Amino acid sequence: MSPEAAKNQARTLCEADRAAWLTTQPFLAHLALQVEIVPVVDPRVPTAATDGRSVFCSAPFMLGLSEADRRFVLAHEVWHCALSHIPRREGREALRWNVAVDHEVNALLQDEGLIVPKGCILFSQWSGLPAEEVYERLPPILVDRGRFADLHGLDELEVLAGDPDFCPVADGFAGWPERLRMAASAAALQGGRVPLAAGLVIKRLGKPILPWRDVLARFVAGRATA
Repeated sequence: MSPEAAKNQARTLCEADRAAWLTTQPFLAHLALQVEIVPVVDPRVPTAATDGRSVFCSAPFMLGLSEADRRFVLAHEVWHCALSHIPRREGREALRWNVAVDHEVNALLQDEGLIVPKGCILFSQWSGLPAEEVYERLPPILVDRGRFADLHGLDELEVLAGDPDFCPVADGFAGWPERLRMAASAAALQGGRVPLAAGLVIKRLGKPILPWRDVLARFVAGRATA
């Protein structure tokens, strides 16, 4: 299969995964709709990565996964965006931060009912803790992040020749707190559940989500009096 054919096939599968979430997991779907899915064939991206604006995924890697594992990889990258993990690093040691943020995402995905593949970072005793707290509790010798380990901190990559579609931007994470709030509001209108981690972020924004029934009732009342 040619690189372009592999990329097209991977894009079709990932976009179908995202569409399927609209009925099964609307909040995750609305988050995923905030990013562009960009399959690549590039030695710098053996699995997946995100710059906050796009999810770059290795086409050969994604095509070799089961549907459940492929959806896990896509959801993992989307949640790195939603939780602003790259900006939140704030000078912390990169390897330890990578482990901490992978745990935060994977614990959330497990709570949402996704299957976390064997060997991925997940500390059951720290489920629900933010990455900053996990970072402080990690032992001196870190565990292997496993074969699903994605790339973090794309600005630190060495400049190498590769797929021209892999072109990360520097400011892609800007605006994600607001995107997170909007995705939660859209999901609430569909009766979708908002994960605790997202609810805490939205609460810090000071803009609570209205229950979808209240939003609908206000809409109907407004139409009746118009």
